[in-house]
Amino acid sequence: MDKRYFARVEGELPPDAKKRFADGITLADGTRTMPARLEILSGDNPQSQEEGSGLEVILTIREGKFHQVKRMFEAVGCGVSFLKRLSMGSLVLDESLEPGARSGSTEKIAGHRQADIRGSSNETLCGGSGNNGYNKRKKSIPVRLRRNPGGFHVDVEEH
Repeated sequence: MDKRYFARVEGELPPDAKKRFADGITLADGTRTMPARLEILSGDNPQSQEEGSGLEVILTIREGKFHQVKRMFEAVGCGVSFLKRLSMGSLVLDESLEPGARSGSTEKIAGHRQADIRGSSNETLCGGSGNNGYNKRKKSIPVRLRRNPGGFHVDVEEH
């Protein structure tokens, strides 16, 4: 599932940054990320930016490792001063919503999201982190998507 982020980065991106992100980045801990798409919004030359404003980019990733976006930019020598998730799959953030507010019915959002969450064999990945045995594939189950200040949260409703 694609996740799109707007980021303001500090430092100079290397000339081959787009290619490096497209090939996948090796993080400081040795973890290799999947290919990502980097779009530079405020010009290709970070030196042309106003002092302290940072370079504005859109980054699209397909996975969600811990602080992955920040760690990817650190791996190419930049820091992230601002980060905002714009979309997750086909669900786009409604800019008019206040943090914690909802838009539309839960059932409509859950139905809209199931196609993005479902695996290729009509299965849904269940939550959990680490190797606690909970990250196993299960048959499709209803989900509820909630927006919170940090992005989105998917509640799995088991019957």
